Amino acid sequence: MTSFQIAAVSLLGVVALARLGEVAFSAPRARDAEREIWWPAMVATHFGVIAGSFADVVLDGTPPPEWLIILAAAVLAAATALRVWVLRALRGNWNVRVVAPRAIVTGGPYAFIRHPNYLAVILEVAALPLIVGAYEVAVAGTLANAAVLALRIPFEEERLSRVPDYRATMLQRPRLIPRLRRR
Repeated sequence: MTSFQIAAVSLLGVVALARLGEVAFSAPRARDAEREIWWPAMVATHFGVIAGSFADVVLDGTPPPEWLIILAAAVLAAATALRVWVLRALRGNWNVRVVAPRAIVTGGPYAFIRHPNYLAVILEVAALPLIVGAYEVAVAGTLANAAVLALRIPFEEERLSRVPDYRATMLQRPRLIPRLRRR
C-alpha cells in the first residue's frame, strides 16, 4: 500500500468508528424510536459511502489532485465541527433515530437552522469520498443521501411539531442553510 492509501484507509477507519460510536450512544433510546421504513436505506447509504470509499482506495488508490484533497478536507472538518456543536447543544437528546425530544433545543447551531446535524451529514457524505478519490461514491452517496433525507426530514418535522412550541420556535428558521441577515 502507498502512503496515500494508508492515510485514506486510516481516515475512513476513524470516521467508521465515530459513526459506530454514535449508534452505540443512541442505543439506549432506540426502543423509543419512530418506525421509519427508509431506515435500512439510510444505514445502507452511510455504510456504502465508507465501504465504497474503502474499496476504491484499496482497488485503485489513485490520489485526487492536492487542491481537491485540501478543499474536501476543509469541508469534512467543517462538517465535523458542526456535528460536535450539534452534539454539545443536544447532549443526551441527540439520536441517530427519530425520537420524541425531551425538550426543543434552540441554542447552538439550532439558533440558525432547524437541522444542523443533517447539514453536517450532507457535507460529510460528499466530502469524505472526495478526499480519498472515490468520485463515483461521492456522487452516488450524495444522491442516495438526498433521497433518504427528502423522506426523513419532513417525517421528523411532523413528529417534532407535536411537541409544544416547536412550530412557534423552530419553523421560522430555515431547514439547512442559514439566512444571511442584513444589519
